[in-house]
Amino acid sequence: MRLNKQLKLYFFRFLNLLLVILIFSNCREGLILMPPTQNPYYTMQKEKPQTQKKRKQPEQKIASRGSAIEKTKYAAVNIDKQIKGRYYGFLIGINNYKYWKKLKTPMSDVKKIKHLLEKQYGFKIKMLTEKKATRNNIIDTLNKYRKTLSSIDKLLIYYAGHGHFDKQTQKGYWIPVDAKKDSDTNWILSDTITTNIKRITAKAILVVSDSCYSGTLTRSGHNQLDANDAWEMYLSKMIERRSRILISSGGNEPVMDEGGSGHSVFAKFFIKSLTNQKSNIFTSQDLFINGLRECVAGSSGQVPEYHIIRNSGHAGGDFVFNRVH
Repeated sequence: MRLNKQLKLYFFRFLNLLLVILIFSNCREGLILMPPTQNPYYTMQKEKPQTQKKRKQPEQKIASRGSAIEKTKYAAVNIDKQIKGRYYGFLIGINNYKYWKKLKTPMSDVKKIKHLLEKQYGFKIKMLTEKKATRNNIIDTLNKYRKTLSSIDKLLIYYAGHGHFDKQTQKGYWIPVDAKKDSDTNWILSDTITTNIKRITAKAILVVSDSCYSGTLTRSGHNQLDANDAWEMYLSKMIERRSRILISSGGNEPVMDEGGSGHSVFAKFFIKSLTNQKSNIFTSQDLFINGLRECVAGSSGQVPEYHIIRNSGHAGGDFVFNRVH
């Protein structure tokens, strides 16, 4: 009897141990005896983790205010084909004044400049010198250009003669050959020059004034020495836009009549700068910077100036020279 009781005890212990083993093998984190298909832990172990594909990132653009900036590709610019219309030159030179002190070099200056502009740059030149350089003739010639020049033509006006600055009115004047000292009837006021230039429809007008106080023709005007674009693109813009530019031999100051080996100091370096430009196509700004401003200032007491002519219809362009011979 006792043996049977012991066997029964061992048998129940064995069953309990077997039950514990079964419970242990089926219990994971509190999930007891759940079918494998319903056991989340079992499913997590069996399922193979899926590798996530890397998403293709959209191309980033440099943002500006309101839009994205894409790298701009500029088409090739053919400057030669952009230059249209004809080049005209109106040159005024006066040595022999009747009522003012006679000058020595204006005539030789305009003759040399005429030859250079015609032979190398293909200009059609009109000259008024000495007795023909009266107030009426100068104004009449400007009026003729207003009637004949087209919107794609270019006009260069060169004045070599006396200039005057009136301190009371703060105005500058050109002095034609028939002007008297004690009467301003035949003086040409800077505002008159500006008004006539504004009425001419030419694309580009450059006034070069080699006279005393010539810088006063554009008092309170602004210069334009800020060419920052790629060179061909910059030239293209200067050709397309209207321009009204003044290059003066000095500011509000007297300027030299001699000192340039038969020319004024200013005319000497103006001619030299026109002749020695490295490129066949260049702007009046290049002419001024490369060989004119520093050379004149370094050889005399005067400092040339480059200005936009105020109230003249300037629209951000420049006078572009084109050497053809």
